[in-house]
Amino acid sequence: MKNIKLDSINKIPASTWSWLKINRASLETAVNSELTDCLKITESTSGIKIYRGTDSSCSETAVLEKSLPPMETPSTKTVTDFLNSDLKFTTAIITEEKSPQKIVMEFNQKDNQNYSGREIIIAEEGTDLTLIMIFSSMPYDSTFCTTQTKIWAKKGAKVHLVKVQLFGQKSIHLDDSVFFAEDESSIKMTQIELGGEKTFTGVTSFLSGESSAFLLNTAYIAQKKQILDINQNVIMNGKNTNTAIKVNGVLKDHAIKTYRGTIDFQRGCAGAKGDEQEETLLLSPQSINKSIPVILCDEEDVEGTHGSTCGKLGSDELFYFQSRGITENDAEKIMTKAKILGTASEIPSLQIQEKIASFIE
Repeated sequence: MKNIKLDSINKIPASTWSWLKINRASLETAVNSELTDCLKITESTSGIKIYRGTDSSCSETAVLEKSLPPMETPSTKTVTDFLNSDLKFTTAIITEEKSPQKIVMEFNQKDNQNYSGREIIIAEEGTDLTLIMIFSSMPYDSTFCTTQTKIWAKKGAKVHLVKVQLFGQKSIHLDDSVFFAEDESSIKMTQIELGGEKTFTGVTSFLSGESSAFLLNTAYIAQKKQILDINQNVIMNGKNTNTAIKVNGVLKDHAIKTYRGTIDFQRGCAGAKGDEQEETLLLSPQSINKSIPVILCDEEDVEGTHGSTCGKLGSDELFYFQSRGITENDAEKIMTKAKILGTASEIPSLQIQEKIASFIE
């Protein structure tokens, strides 16, 4: 076993009052010192080149990682440094054909397993890639998983990243997704967070190319004594760039959720537009919700909007359900499923949508 202590996970780009305890997250735990490769590629189309190995066994992944554009911020550095401090598994994927490509990666961990890995994705000019990543374990298995996905979308490329987290009740997941978008490229991310004891998920997107776009749709359920920590940061420095962030989730029991969402309009991003919206359905007075939507602006000719709402089921909604013979408890279940399955419908796989629906039940 080895001890892990991380003091600056998901650090917010612009700090607020320290007494709010929202600027960053921390983690201290003991994990298995031996790494287990739990990744299986279960589906892959022919127009994709894949390299896999550890730091020492695959020179191609190291070369490709060095070729990436600058993709580091204080919020991503903790995961980057943690992965670089020890042996890790690395997967590199390059799109070679302009026809739509798809790859499915499944991370299925067993009790007491520890996985650390980085995925490097290069979407060549004008290509179209869908990458689906599914994380799972048995309900009561204790696991630790650290993943960092770096995606470089070259000019005119289209990328859809899907991450579905279905870990058991004793799992810890530290996940980081980083994007770099060139001119006229389009990146979409669909994120479902349902399981785990403690989950720390970070998303950072650099919209550096002119007319590039980033769409992020996150759905979650946090219940029992789960801890869910979310940090999302879009850095807009290309002209006429566009981003939309939507976070929709449910808090139950004694769960704790923290959300940090930042749109950063940097100098030179004239004509950029950004919107972030978060909705939280509270189903327990004991659950704790912390939200801080932020807009940073160093450019005049931009449009930015943000909002965060948090509340219980409204009286009108309850009346609607009860007038049709539906109890308050069943109404809460219906609304919870609707929030998750609405986002899951964007995943281009009926089998995965059904797996999500089954997990909720």
